[in-house]
Amino acid sequence: MAERLALTRVRRSPTARGSGYKPDASGPQFKKMLRYIDEHPDVKYVILYMRSRVFRNHLDAAMVKRQLRAKGVELVSAKENFGDGYMGDAMEAITDVVNELQVRISGEDIKIKMAHKVERGGTVGRAKLGYLNARKDFDGRLVNTIDVDPNRAPLIRWAFEQYATGQHSITQLQMMLEDQGLTTRPSSKRPARPLSSSQLAIILRDPYYTGVIRYEGRLYPGRHEPIIGKELFLAVQKVLDGRNRKGDRDRTHFPLPSRTPVLRRVSRGRT
Repeated sequence: MAERLALTRVRRSPTARGSGYKPDASGPQFKKMLRYIDEHPDVKYVILYMRSRVFRNHLDAAMVKRQLRAKGVELVSAKENFGDGYMGDAMEAITDVVNELQVRISGEDIKIKMAHKVERGGTVGRAKLGYLNARKDFDGRLVNTIDVDPNRAPLIRWAFEQYATGQHSITQLQMMLEDQGLTTRPSSKRPARPLSSSQLAIILRDPYYTGVIRYEGRLYPGRHEPIIGKELFLAVQKVLDGRNRKGDRDRTHFPLPSRTPVLRRVSRGRT
C-alpha cells in the first residue's frame, strides 16, 4: 500500500502487530501513536490491513478517524478501497456496522456452541489444574477430552483434605503445596511456577473437582473424572464460609514448626 501511494514508511506502530489487536481510542498505544504524529507533522497516512481486523465496533472506528483527521492524517485500508468524499465516508461507515454485526453474530454462535458442549458434559477451554487436555480415539475418530493429571491431581486432592481440617490458612497451605512441588502447567508463553494463594483460593471454591461444570451460574454433570467427593468439597466450603463470616478473609494463621520438611510427600502415582 505504501509503495502504491508512493509513500515512505516511517514507523510501524505496536498497535498494528498481531491479528488479535483491537484498538482503544483512549488506550496507551493509540495515544502513543498520536504523540508520534504530533512530533512528526510530515505523517499524512496511517495504513491498516483491514478495518474488520482493527476496529471492535463502528463507534471506535468513527472516533479514531475523527482524531486522525483533526491532525491532518488519513486512515487508509490496504485491502479495501472506499473512494473519496462523502460516498467514501458512507461506505466506510456501512462496512464498520456490518463488521460489528458479524462479530456479534459470531460471538452469539460461539456462546450457543459452548452451552451445548457444557450440557453434554464437555469442558470448555483449557483443562483446570489437576487435569490434562487429551485427544483420544473413539471409533476411529479423534476426540478432545479431559484426563486426570497423575502428578498434580493427588496434590489437589490433598489440598482439599488439609483445608477441610480447619487447621491451615490458605497462605500456609500454599506454602506447603509449594514444598510438595505443585506448580502450574507450563505454556508457550509462561513457564511452570508455584501456585499462588489466590489461585489456590479459586481452586478450593471450584466444584469442577467433584465432577460437575459451573457455567453461566448453573451446574451441569461433567464427563470428567472427579478428583474429590462432594462431601469433602462441602466441608471445605463450610470452612471458607465460616472464616469469611468472621471477616478475617482466611487470614487466620496457625503455628508451623518449620517450612521444610513440614509434611510427607504425597503419592502422585494414584489418580
